Amino acid sequence: MSGIFNFFERRKFKKLAVDHGSYIEFNVPFGNILMIQKGFSDKPLNWWEANEYAKNLNLGGYNDWTIPTKEELWVMYKIQEIYGFKASDEFFWSSTLSPYSFKNKDMVFWEMLFLINDEEDPLKLGGVALPDRRVTDRINLRCVRVTEEGKQERLQEKLAFASMFLKDVGWTSAQELNDNFIDCGDYIKFRKPIGTIRMIQKNLEKPMEWDKATAYAKSLNWGGYSDWRLPTKDESEIIRKIRYICGIHYPYDEISFWSSETSGDGRAYMIWLHNGIFTLQKYSSGVYCVR
Repeated sequence: MSGIFNFFERRKFKKLAVDHGSYIEFNVPFGNILMIQKGFSDKPLNWWEANEYAKNLNLGGYNDWTIPTKEELWVMYKIQEIYGFKASDEFFWSSTLSPYSFKNKDMVFWEMLFLINDEEDPLKLGGVALPDRRVTDRINLRCVRVTEEGKQERLQEKLAFASMFLKDVGWTSAQELNDNFIDCGDYIKFRKPIGTIRMIQKNLEKPMEWDKATAYAKSLNWGGYSDWRLPTKDESEIIRKIRYICGIHYPYDEISFWSSETSGDGRAYMIWLHNGIFTLQKYSSGVYCVR
């Protein structure tokens, strides 16, 4: 790091920002970055916890803090010593999504390791390693505030990611995609239905037998609606594809959840979240309900 900026460059760059104690504010945007949180989350977070942390962060009177993109993490790595938020061997979430095919794993998010030596790890980008992490893993988070251009880039990134897996839902803009999801606590509501789905249970319910899962769905009355049910096989595939985009939570990776469809021999179909394969099961599986 010491070789990246000489003494005069350090002085010049330092004058471009104001240290407010808990965050750094740039006099002019540094790329898309307006502010950088100096500290970071007080404990490692999974992906959904990281999003909640960013959403609830309020520094300098601003509540539009967000998770940095991979490129913004790279900028932060380059300038960390100048502005005093050196993190020494910590992993940090980014918002950038990455396809992942190893061992049938589906999708992960990029993370960035600060201060790794180029010769210590083959996964490097100018001194920064970019290993993948599952959304259920727990790592640290340092937030940023960004320009309107930065916000639009995040929406375009989300739309491009979604289009790889669900091309027939009619999304025509990143803003439309972003505005379509309403987090209602126990469930996600869609302003524009995705296939036949208008609402999806947000948190995976604990494993139970199929009959109990069916009864559980019928007992729900979220949003004033009592017509909740188990998803069909087609709907189960949709849930699997959009789970990262709309914030459907699950506690670990290799899990399954019930569909409403049966084989006629006392078994029902369930889908494995990590590989999308349906199998027939007679015993327990997780539950996501829809309406």
